[in-house]
Amino acid sequence: MTLRFVPLVGAACAAAFVMSSGVMPVRAAGSMAAPLHAAAPFVGRQAGTAAHPNFSGTWTYDPQATLESIRAVGAAEFANPTNIFGDSFVAVQTDAQLSMKITVGPMAVTAVYKLDGTESRNASPPSTPDGAPIIVTSTAKWEGTHLLIASTSQSEGSGRGSVNGMITVRSTRQIFLDDKGRLVIDRTGTPRTVVPNSRSVYVKK
Repeated sequence: MTLRFVPLVGAACAAAFVMSSGVMPVRAAGSMAAPLHAAAPFVGRQAGTAAHPNFSGTWTYDPQATLESIRAVGAAEFANPTNIFGDSFVAVQTDAQLSMKITVGPMAVTAVYKLDGTESRNASPPSTPDGAPIIVTSTAKWEGTHLLIASTSQSEGSGRGSVNGMITVRSTRQIFLDDKGRLVIDRTGTPRTVVPNSRSVYVKK
């Protein structure tokens, strides 16, 4: 995943978004920034040689469809429905990569994921004005018609699992199209306080 950042203000917001989603959001000039991390496969992943879907298009978060989807599959794990990829995003997919331009309120983010399974290394805005950028490494792979993106980063924190004041944040996002053509993202990760289990449903404009 390769992210391009626009200069931002208020970087304190940035860390939360990156950690929880796997994509690093950044503010467009004059707006605010935040970060992302990301999802594990919970529901009926299709394996085999099925053709990979193309996620290209403009997608908008649908909170009602998200709740309906969670109830339909009885996925109590997804106690935190949220807009994992922001309020809306524009996806462009080729055989080699999936790029997304994500909008989260005033924030603008561009994320690019390689689709050949090789590692992508990205920098997220620091969580404090004088902090260092947050480095996130990700790999993406297909499992049938589902795309799985696994990400790892280091975040400031204390308690169990912390080393020298830092904790390792891991997340997985599973991306697929449901039987109504909507784009679904399931996300899990650790620690759960940073990456709660979540599902998002987006509809195509």
